[in-house]
Amino acid sequence: MTAQDPKCPSGVLLFQHGKYEILSNGSLSLTPFVVDGRQLVSEPCTSDTANYMRYNQSEFFKSFDVQIDEYHGRYRLDLFQFDGSPLPPLYLAYKPPMMLPTETMNPTAAGQATSTSTVQKVRRALENRGKTTAVRKDVPDLRGLWWIGVSLIFVGATGWYCL
Repeated sequence: MTAQDPKCPSGVLLFQHGKYEILSNGSLSLTPFVVDGRQLVSEPCTSDTANYMRYNQSEFFKSFDVQIDEYHGRYRLDLFQFDGSPLPPLYLAYKPPMMLPTETMNPTAAGQATSTSTVQKVRRALENRGKTTAVRKDVPDLRGLWWIGVSLIFVGATGWYCL
């Protein structure tokens, strides 16, 4: 099972958010919210299940630079690792930026198991109703269009056969 084996796709998905601090020497320190970080590891050839666990890793960048990219015409963030080596640039996608809250989204102690009753889950769902910016769009029913396509293929095939 090597990296070239297409039957064994492995993947790691990380999620963190938190706060940043620009230090007096021009370096950048990122501190995640400990209880919100998650890691999903999937290795289908070595395990039947994926591993989902808490994740917490602070980051330190020796320096950073913000400028307008000449090619893309957008703001670009250049980050340099602790040893000064550059990382791939990051581009501003939205102005103003669409960001997660600057506070924890899961206010529990790390590693603490919580049991939630059905009443508490319903109450939380009712409290959170309307607090999302997600928009539900109805998917149009395309069955009629599919039948029109089938009919046109049938008419075309019949016309081709008759010629």
